[in-house]
Amino acid sequence: MPSEMYLSGFSETLDWRPVEFVDIPPVRVCCLCDVIPNATYLLECSHTLCGLCYEGVLHGGKRCPIDGRHFEEDCVAKLTFLQRQLEMCNVRCVNAKDGCDVVGTVEKVKSHFLNDCTFHAVACKGCKSRVLRRDIVKHYTEDQCQRGCSAEAGSFQDDLSEVERKTYISVGKMRQKLSEIENRMNDYGPVLNGLREHLERVEANVGNIASGLHEQVSAHEQVYGNVINTGKALELSVEDMRQNISAVKEDIRGFSSNVVETKDGMATNAQEVNRRLQCIVDEVADVARKLTLSGQVNLVNIKDELDALLHHSKEMVKFMNGEENEIKSIGKVITDVSQKVKCLEEGMSNLYRACLYGSTETICNFQGFSEFRKEGEGKVARRYLDVFIFCGYSAQLEVYIQKKDNVLYFGLFLRLCQGPRDSLLKWPFMIPYTLILVHPTDAKKNVEFSITTFDTPLQNKDNVLHRPTTAENTGWGAPKLCKVEDLEVGGFVLKDSVCVGVKVCSKS
Repeated sequence: MPSEMYLSGFSETLDWRPVEFVDIPPVRVCCLCDVIPNATYLLECSHTLCGLCYEGVLHGGKRCPIDGRHFEEDCVAKLTFLQRQLEMCNVRCVNAKDGCDVVGTVEKVKSHFLNDCTFHAVACKGCKSRVLRRDIVKHYTEDQCQRGCSAEAGSFQDDLSEVERKTYISVGKMRQKLSEIENRMNDYGPVLNGLREHLERVEANVGNIASGLHEQVSAHEQVYGNVINTGKALELSVEDMRQNISAVKEDIRGFSSNVVETKDGMATNAQEVNRRLQCIVDEVADVARKLTLSGQVNLVNIKDELDALLHHSKEMVKFMNGEENEIKSIGKVITDVSQKVKCLEEGMSNLYRACLYGSTETICNFQGFSEFRKEGEGKVARRYLDVFIFCGYSAQLEVYIQKKDNVLYFGLFLRLCQGPRDSLLKWPFMIPYTLILVHPTDAKKNVEFSITTFDTPLQNKDNVLHRPTTAENTGWGAPKLCKVEDLEVGGFVLKDSVCVGVKVCSKS
């Protein structure tokens, strides 16, 4: 149960002001309107109502509006709440939300509020913010007043729908760019895998050639003594070649795993591969020269293989240099994405603050249309949707089906309801609004009805646009928004449900 309620019939000073009770018994509070009257009615289901709400329930079929249970009037208990009983309950100062921490009886808090409280708040004429009256001079003189904030807040409220539209567009573009980045990164995989396979084949060929060289050196060792030293040098060179090949392979693997992380690392690894392959070629050329001079071995095959490998390495460096601009563009895209995400966070923060004042457009969905239509064949069928905040006002949508001249019509109305901000709002309600029958797949087919003039509803005896004195006012809108047959044929019914809504409209 909320701790902030409204007194009625006890104090001219505190009546109908939001009062926060510390220890009020639940049976003293109306479950519907949070009013504490001098008498409550306890239903069989243990819910309590004030006199006004109780009379409305009696006329509505004697069912509890909270849980829908039927009750007998004879079983309802009337509980009287005396002034002296109220004095036993502790309340907080009305200015508690502005910082006052005084707690006491109703009379004590009343006296404090009228005579001693220093937490009365006023609205700054410059920035429209709430400022304690005792601090208003300081607020102006010490440049605490931000006179531009109010204009920005109002502008943001007006452009709320535009912000939402641009947000969806930006998110879509970011998703597209991220998908392109992913596709480009996937393209690097086959290139690197092909290079790795080629290096493995070269490594195997080098190993075979090295084994053959070792056998040839051993066979000629006894005949050509001067070849021994050359053979040992060749073995050392071949071992160095194997180490370099392994290092090249590890560089390729490291390059493959780090290609996405940094373009500088990619270029460095590629250049290192090229450098080491050049060393291998130089070493083989040197060994080939020595053995050729001795007339023992022909190393043309291995040199050709390594020349091919060196060619592939240079091609890879060229490829990486060519892709550098592409990677820079990827980095720029990621930076742009970060900036847009930051802007989105700021927009959502502003959007959250704007939502505190309610929305200027609301869409509601109600189920069971077929049963609703069947009910409308025999009598006027009504449905009341959930209460929502519309431009700061508590409201709900009412839909009905009624047969006139053998034709079923679908009607839609806006009903004002009692809400916690009613004392702060401007009455009567004079905001032009448009009622909408929403098509589930094509917004161009929406059926709309606008209320832009208020002479007729203001003259209505039910006070439909004035501050509600009961839980909700009578609705005002379009009794014949469309024919039920047109609604069904036009595809407005989806999975036995219909969407309706309301939005602010201009007077043009």
